Amino acid sequence: MLRSLSLSATLLALLTSPLFAQSPCHVENDGNNYNDLVSMGGPNLLLAVQFSTPNCFTATSAEVFTGEGFGTNTLAIWTHDISLNQPGTQLSIGSWSMSNTDSWQGAPFASPIQLDCGGTYWLVWACINGSQCPVEPPGISLGQPYRASFDGGQSWVGPFQASDRHWKFRLLGNCSGSTAPYCFGDGTLSTACPCNNFGTTGRGCNNSANTGGAALSGTGTTSPDALVLTSAGELPHALSIFLQGNGCNSTGSVFGDGVLCVNGTLKRLYVKNAVNGSASAPNFSAGDPSITTRSAALGDPITTGSMRFYQTYYRDPDANFCPLPPGNFWNVSSGLSVQW
Repeated sequence: MLRSLSLSATLLALLTSPLFAQSPCHVENDGNNYNDLVSMGGPNLLLAVQFSTPNCFTATSAEVFTGEGFGTNTLAIWTHDISLNQPGTQLSIGSWSMSNTDSWQGAPFASPIQLDCGGTYWLVWACINGSQCPVEPPGISLGQPYRASFDGGQSWVGPFQASDRHWKFRLLGNCSGSTAPYCFGDGTLSTACPCNNFGTTGRGCNNSANTGGAALSGTGTTSPDALVLTSAGELPHALSIFLQGNGCNSTGSVFGDGVLCVNGTLKRLYVKNAVNGSASAPNFSAGDPSITTRSAALGDPITTGSMRFYQTYYRDPDANFCPLPPGNFWNVSSGLSVQW
């Protein structure tokens, strides 16, 4: 029969869950309604469910709605292999001992995972044969694409989609007021640096000073707004413009000598000159307004819980480094997403 978890079971699950202190950053088919008629089948089964993240965040743990079994389960996040439309490589994994009570259950990841806005990933569950399948009651529309493996992810069958397979899972982390880097010019984006001038891991595309590219980071709180952005790895005295967007282009687009991922309504927040290759804004001691104050003055008020995306583009006047076309006389840092 189709069932909804009782209030007492819900409270028990919450009180015993090690993930209770964390916040859901991405949820698919949340709630306690589930199809009790469907169980997981097959020894050594890996179930992979495809999903996309509209916002950037750092995932620290995951949960599925399951039970009716005892023993060790694992949950992992895998990359998406575009060419094969299947899980690619494992990013991180966590394990827990299943309770037979139907409830939200899961595990912290061995290491946090930074998920890009608009990125496609797979939640991979190594489940116990016969355990409760984490699906909603049957609907009309198709659920998420999913695949299965019985050899540890060496090969996958599927993909499948069905109206009675609306998979239930949660990705958790410290996503309220959080920041997460993204848009790296290190060869991991589908859009390459225009002159194959790839930066080092986690940075923007490389520049004529061969710093390995500029990386944007943030320090300070979002509430109250004391956030300061810093772009490090630029040219020594580069003119630097701090750019904000309310959207994210997860694939990126060529922009000067680099790749730009901020999208939507764009605002030039601050203009600074780098010192020893590093530029920071706002400079509160010099009287700069906070990011939220500056954004509101430019016509883009930031509400609590909303996302904004940031990059810094900076002058690189060396015409021989990445000449026109496809380059130009500026480059751009990696990106930073902020949930306010």
